[in-house]
Amino acid sequence: MQVNRAQLLARAAAGDVEAVAVAVPILLDALRGYFRDQAGDVPLERRLGLPSATARTLAANLRRNYWIVVAHGQIDAAGDWKKSEGLALELKRFEEIIWPSWRELDAPPNGASALREALFHAMRAAESVPKLSGGSRMPRTARGLHGVVKNFDDAISQTG
Repeated sequence: MQVNRAQLLARAAAGDVEAVAVAVPILLDALRGYFRDQAGDVPLERRLGLPSATARTLAANLRRNYWIVVAHGQIDAAGDWKKSEGLALELKRFEEIIWPSWRELDAPPNGASALREALFHAMRAAESVPKLSGGSRMPRTARGLHGVVKNFDDAISQTG
């Protein structure tokens, strides 16, 4: 099965050792070409082999989904569905209480929990994602979050 470069890069970012071994030469070659091209005529996304018209959206979706999966893993509950329910509650609390004061920060504050760090990065990535039906960039329901986790895990297992 041929691996999509975006999926390969997402797997590498998630720590898949085999994907890292394949991704490093791709990344280095793209960066060398990008830095040699002083006019910036060829965007980095194109050098990475990502579809230029959708590269930003694809990357933002992958980043958002990656951080949702990380946050999901921080929820202490028995079973994926219970974790998704817990994550929906935590996301609602984070978005209403914490995000308004963190929104303008470049990074989560020192001492933030791993869950809040993941939610920060997911929300930041979601700002670059086109709105979903209903006008949202971030899934907020247990069903929506569960779907992201399941689809992300399925995509990783299919490329492995």
